[in-house]
Amino acid sequence: MDPLVEDFETWRDPDAFHLHVRQCRAHVAGPCVLDVNMNNILEFPGFSTFSIAKADLEACLPSKIVSTIETICGDHGIWSAFSVRKEMINFKKVLLHIMQDAFVLEKQLKRLCVFFFCDLVPTDEEPEDTEEQNRYRTLAGIFRRCKGALQVAFDSRNFTKLICGVHRHPDYELSAKLKEAPISLGISEHISRAAAFLEAHGVEPPCPPLEASPREVPEALEKCSFEALLASIAAQGWPTHITSFVRKVFIARGIAKVTVIRREVSLLRRATSALGPQIVALLEVLRSVHFDAEADVKDRVHLDMHIKTLTGALPAVAEFSRWLAAIDDVPSQTLFLAGDDPQQRLSSMFLPPDFALPSMFSETKALCEPYFLEMRTQLSGEAWPPPPATILGRRVLGSHSCRVCNVRFSKVWLDRGVCHRCEELRRGEGRCPYSDRCSPQTFCPHGHKCFVCDAWSCDECHLTHGDGEAVAQLVSRLNPAVIFLDFDRTLASTKNGGSPLQGRHSLDPELETLLRSHPNVHIVTRNPHEQDIREFLARHRVVKVPIHSVGKRSASEKADVLCRPDLLPQDGSAVGLFVDDNIQEHCVPRVRALGAALHRVLFVRGL
Repeated sequence: MDPLVEDFETWRDPDAFHLHVRQCRAHVAGPCVLDVNMNNILEFPGFSTFSIAKADLEACLPSKIVSTIETICGDHGIWSAFSVRKEMINFKKVLLHIMQDAFVLEKQLKRLCVFFFCDLVPTDEEPEDTEEQNRYRTLAGIFRRCKGALQVAFDSRNFTKLICGVHRHPDYELSAKLKEAPISLGISEHISRAAAFLEAHGVEPPCPPLEASPREVPEALEKCSFEALLASIAAQGWPTHITSFVRKVFIARGIAKVTVIRREVSLLRRATSALGPQIVALLEVLRSVHFDAEADVKDRVHLDMHIKTLTGALPAVAEFSRWLAAIDDVPSQTLFLAGDDPQQRLSSMFLPPDFALPSMFSETKALCEPYFLEMRTQLSGEAWPPPPATILGRRVLGSHSCRVCNVRFSKVWLDRGVCHRCEELRRGEGRCPYSDRCSPQTFCPHGHKCFVCDAWSCDECHLTHGDGEAVAQLVSRLNPAVIFLDFDRTLASTKNGGSPLQGRHSLDPELETLLRSHPNVHIVTRNPHEQDIREFLARHRVVKVPIHSVGKRSASEKADVLCRPDLLPQDGSAVGLFVDDNIQEHCVPRVRALGAALHRVLFVRGL
């Protein structure tokens, strides 16, 4: 450290101090923190801890002041705020996988309801419910309950993502959806419709309409606000240009953002806590409503629809509220870790043992399995596509063309433009059903899924589909002896071999952390600007990382580096990790032949 930094009197002059800051941080990538504003804030490197802010402070301020600032941050709950942020990011990813699986289940249930549809209106010939009507009524009820739970899963993912994605600059306008919670949640619309249904039939709703939750910060969190933190900094009596510098560091390096995340988690917790009692009260009244035999059958159907939807939503709302509260209370140990690797989306997750949201959908799927089997059996005995004049043809055919067989189907029988039967046939052949660009090597023979189009991962194939956090978790689990990182669209935001010194580029924060923390990381890239990459990394304070530039100029391939026995022993005594965003690099025969010795990650940015 420059000894002059310890001489605080030297920096009483604002101009001298600002010059000192610019000189000390000239080597750091991105603009100087003194210039931070709403327009350029995203040009500053990503953050996940206090360390980047601390590096700015230590380089420019006396150690005693830095120590005081750290103490103040601890007193104002900043370390807890970072913990809450990390939990919310992982919770958001867990909810994404739950939501994706639930959307697939919803479509499958919709197909069941279409396939087994029958009119529920009794006729003179059949005044009593038939077996077909009872089956359809059961399936329709399961579908509506799934819809209710899925709406909550969608809301949960949407709002946790909104919170994690709040703008870094404190002057930026907060999302209206966060401000208006809980009425901005989709499930609130279902609650309002159920209440309106009761009013339309002369029944007083049990609760007043939902309103936006008060925005007052809980007393326990008042100290964690950015304003309170800055007030404590200002109270130290330091010169204004010093406190202004600290404020700008806190904005540029994410401290302001984590205080907003901390606040919004607590406010969303309060907002969602109002939903459960509303649903319970509504269900009690809805279940007490009875229509006589002369009533319109539509009224009975709508009543049943409201009951089933809210019945499905209630346990999901309770579960979301419970775990939001657990995160808000700052758990002493990690609750959620969101991985992306094995054969089931959630099997790679580290979840609390009593986290029940995934089982709500898996139990629904198990409940419908006999109906799925019956539908598949009937379909296998029918011509495909079914003749238009048949009952099945009227249920299946429509106006949307399958891009494989060119037959027109109703939308529910297509997935990404491929019909139900063509999807099954292509998967059975070991091919991606959705894209002809995907080679057989991109298809998992164990899960019958495409690593690219299905965002699939498989431990038996030693291939994971995931982002930087998934890579970090694999490093923790596998303890690889060597890590090979691609540069373009993986470690850095560059693409197509462009120089990282041209334009505005950043490093993936998790992979950047690996560069600093793991003792044996190699960059393997087709980007020819090796010297520019070195300079770019140096600006990010990353040095002494081997860079292997491959391609036509060097007459070499990535496999040549990955298969070097001096980097990765071939006797199985060590495990390597290869991270690249291009599936073709993972499918090279020599790379695949390494098997368990090299775990591969098909990298995607920011799940």
